[in-house]
Amino acid sequence: ADTLGVGSHGFFLNRFEGQLHSVPFRSPAEHSKPKSLGQQTAVVVTPSGHEVFTDTLNRICVRFHWDRLSQDGDLGSCWLRMMQPSSGPDWGSVHVPRAGEEVVITFLDNDIDRPLVMGQVYGGHKPAWHSSGLMAGYKSKEVGGGGFNHWVMDDSTGQVRTQIHSSHGHTQLNLGYLIDQRGNNRGGLRGTGFELRTDAYGALRAQQGLYLSTWKRSGAQGAQIDASEAQQQLKNSEQRVKTLSDTAQQHNALPMQEGLDSLTQLNSDADVTYGSDDGTPSQGPGEQQRNGGDTAWAIRSGGRGKTPGYQQPLLIASSPA
Repeated sequence: ADTLGVGSHGFFLNRFEGQLHSVPFRSPAEHSKPKSLGQQTAVVVTPSGHEVFTDTLNRICVRFHWDRLSQDGDLGSCWLRMMQPSSGPDWGSVHVPRAGEEVVITFLDNDIDRPLVMGQVYGGHKPAWHSSGLMAGYKSKEVGGGGFNHWVMDDSTGQVRTQIHSSHGHTQLNLGYLIDQRGNNRGGLRGTGFELRTDAYGALRAQQGLYLSTWKRSGAQGAQIDASEAQQQLKNSEQRVKTLSDTAQQHNALPMQEGLDSLTQLNSDADVTYGSDDGTPSQGPGEQQRNGGDTAWAIRSGGRGKTPGYQQPLLIASSPA
């Protein structure tokens, strides 16, 4: 390069790139960000003394198997969202994994800073609570205790059943083919039909009326409180009471008018219907298939009609025996 002498004239060249003052300056990325090439498993961690630990979004913290620096009681990661079967405003499903459970982690767009919990997996240290292959369902666990709630669907051939169980008070609702179940073991036959039982208190309440009956309704046919047989029994009783009352009055005895009036009123109160006849009736499977995506049509086509009811909150018990 030529060197200018003292007192001589020259020139200066410069090149620059301008940027608005309002735009934050960022150093150029000289190294590409690492990416995750697939899913990983990790173990849920909580602070010491906590079986479950979460925030208002039901997020959890995990420790990856390659993390050798985290100690017991440390939260080895950022908060991770948990994938749920359904999620919406004030509706959906929630299950928060607890300490020591194994979860599957994915990364959105392979970005290592955007982890997401896809679900949980059973391992040798966390066996499934039933493993016969016949039963499916859900089981929870009391935090800090041995209590639980469970819902079992048993698909054993010829022995289909459902059980909803709470260990508190050994409270159960058993439906279908009733057996004695202890943990994973299917025990002996206990009956068929349904059973609602508890070692604690129980109550059965129906504000508008309740009907107890042993009259046959095969295949779950008929209306909910179709008490036609009971009504016939009441009408027969009303006729007998009227005959006895007339006979007593003919022989100068006191008539049974009060009991007759009660039976007449009872028959009247039990002989009403409620519901609505408006709407479009269903036209069978073909019509349903053509309108399968129309939820408004599905609402209009079902749930309409008249059904028996009570004018007063009656309690009726009836049996053919």
